[in-house]
Amino acid sequence: MLQASELRRRNRRAAGHFFDAGTMRMFDSRIESGGTKLPDGGCLFITSEQHDKMFDTGRWPRMYTVRVMGPDGSVLPTSHPYLPGKLHGIHDLEYQAHDTLAAARAALLRVAAAWPRKEQ
Repeated sequence: MLQASELRRRNRRAAGHFFDAGTMRMFDSRIESGGTKLPDGGCLFITSEQHDKMFDTGRWPRMYTVRVMGPDGSVLPTSHPYLPGKLHGIHDLEYQAHDTLAAARAALLRVAAAWPRKEQ
């Protein structure tokens, strides 16, 4: 498992801004898990976000997202070509697809199990 600090370092090395303080603050985002390594050098991790309601007072509930970090450290959208074909656009990887951290953890395990193994 990769620590959150390693996820940040990899993303910075890829010239990414996913973990910048301003970005995290804008989405009220938290890193909820370390990175689960994938066979090709990428990893999966979980974030949570909570947004203000647009036309009401208060906030929406905190929701959870399983994220994919490519081997180069970039955090990828679910339609990115790096994702194996059978994982493109699956619900488990959609933004805020999970109501609870437990549901996101279960989804992360499903995605990790479905990820193709490196060819020998």
